[in-house]
Amino acid sequence: EGPANDYLDAVSWGYRAVLSATYNDAFAGVALTPSIRFAHDVDGNSHRSGNFHENRKSATVGMNAVYNNEFDVGVAYNTFWGAASSNLLSDRDNLTLTLKYSF
Repeated sequence: EGPANDYLDAVSWGYRAVLSATYNDAFAGVALTPSIRFAHDVDGNSHRSGNFHENRKSATVGMNAVYNNEFDVGVAYNTFWGAASSNLLSDRDNLTLTLKYSF
């Protein structure tokens, strides 16, 4: 009730999809794992800091490469759109680079 709940819906829902594959020994001891992730908040709004904002979408495209189970390099691009002004992430597209060494 009241102003704190003006944008809340009794029911909100969305879906998440991930497509990924691992190609072991793609070349010279390197395993490659490309991935695509998509998220869509279809209907309704949950708490302002919650999971669902109606019509918000995001996608991630990435690639990980692992050499001899020791060196791991990953790169991913994340993009956010939809849900008009209620999507506080719409201007936060980013590129991620990860480097790992396991011993």
